[in-house]
Amino acid sequence: MDARHQWPEISASRGLTWGRPLSGGHSCVVGCRPFLAAAVPDALISHSIAGACLSRGWCCPTTVAPQGYPYRTSCGFHGAESRRAAPVRSTRFRPLPVFNDSLFPVRKLPGPKPPEIVLTEEERGTLEHWLRARSYTAESAQRARIILYYTDNPCISRVARKLDLAESTVRLWRDRFLTDRLEDLFSRPIPGRPPRIDAVTRCMLIATACGEPTDFGDCFRNTWTVDSLRDTFIAQHPEQEPVSRSSVQRILEKVDLKPHRLRPWLHSPDSCFRIKVNDICALYQKAPDGSIVVCIDEKIGMQALGRKHPTKPAVPGKAGRQEFEYIRHGTRSLIAAFNPHTGEVFAKVRATRTADDLVAFMEQLAIAYPDVHVHVVWDNLNIHHEGKDERWSAFNARHNGRFHFHYTPIHASWVNQVELFFGILSKRVLPYRCAGCPDPGDLGRTEAAEPPRSVKPDDDKAGGPTTRYPL
Repeated sequence: MDARHQWPEISASRGLTWGRPLSGGHSCVVGCRPFLAAAVPDALISHSIAGACLSRGWCCPTTVAPQGYPYRTSCGFHGAESRRAAPVRSTRFRPLPVFNDSLFPVRKLPGPKPPEIVLTEEERGTLEHWLRARSYTAESAQRARIILYYTDNPCISRVARKLDLAESTVRLWRDRFLTDRLEDLFSRPIPGRPPRIDAVTRCMLIATACGEPTDFGDCFRNTWTVDSLRDTFIAQHPEQEPVSRSSVQRILEKVDLKPHRLRPWLHSPDSCFRIKVNDICALYQKAPDGSIVVCIDEKIGMQALGRKHPTKPAVPGKAGRQEFEYIRHGTRSLIAAFNPHTGEVFAKVRATRTADDLVAFMEQLAIAYPDVHVHVVWDNLNIHHEGKDERWSAFNARHNGRFHFHYTPIHASWVNQVELFFGILSKRVLPYRCAGCPDPGDLGRTEAAEPPRSVKPDDDKAGGPTTRYPL
């Protein structure tokens, strides 16, 4: 039998694992206790095998080996001439050795030894206080955490990975702490030219921007611009350091101040605002039994514009085209009653909007809803109130008191949901007018703002069509 096929058979109970074959067909066994070089004939075991093992890092110091096998000491292999290995039952190679990290100490890297930090009890308490206290900034807590981690493990790369920081950051605050200890962990003054515009000048500029141009003698301007604000500030405060245009922009941007922008705002002075809104919202949620809810308002000044040239429809790759020149056909007013529960709109187009026009519209509405109580929601327009002739009391008397009027709070006509219909009308219908427009006299006889989508069967009895408009 070939010498390379004679392998020792060692029981797993000894805690050993096989290694890769050495030069000459030999194999080494690495275990948790001894290092064994299993051999075949005695002549093949030599110091060259030990050298091959040492060159591959497969050796560890041992003192005890099982009987019958050579073992390695600091002087080499012993017991090879007097002991022979038992023949192997299988010639298949075994897997690579499984090394135990505790048997192989970490090799020291070349280079200088990193400086260590030794903290006193007072310094450690101060750093831990920085971590817990809310009065310190996040930067101070991070620097304290760097020093504490580095004290326990003086390795910059490990501390950087632990805290998810750059190694340069860890090295910077380590060196600063080694230089001046705790005093050097705070930020140093930023180098460079000191600020030319002090805090007082910035506050005075912001106060000027918060005022009106007329308050500073500029009677021909209603809002600020950057140039006008700069010129006014320099004229009002000649003793201060002049500021540039870019400085004014930076100061205003830092405090998020935009004096040229305005947002509309409206306050309702109605003392019964909450009561009125709650009453109207309750009607929107559910109408009283045996009654309906309608929101009534007028849209006035609708221009009946026609186009001199026909509008060209859109084609693939091009938008529709509309000629700028138009033809005036007068203005008309739309009076509409919107049912918030069903989406039905009862509307009339008239030439004027007067109290008589509104009463005539209400008479037609009473015919449209003959047998139910009607809760009317509208705003505080003068013709919506009684007036000298007590128009609505007389109107209600003619219809057996079926109409109940609910007024929106002052300056809160947006509570009236008919405004939603008017908004849709202004966006979807009025901007898209046809080229030919009927005679203004015909507009006064128009029954609705647009062709009805669904008409009740008894429109002839109601005196006009009812339009259901999708919202």
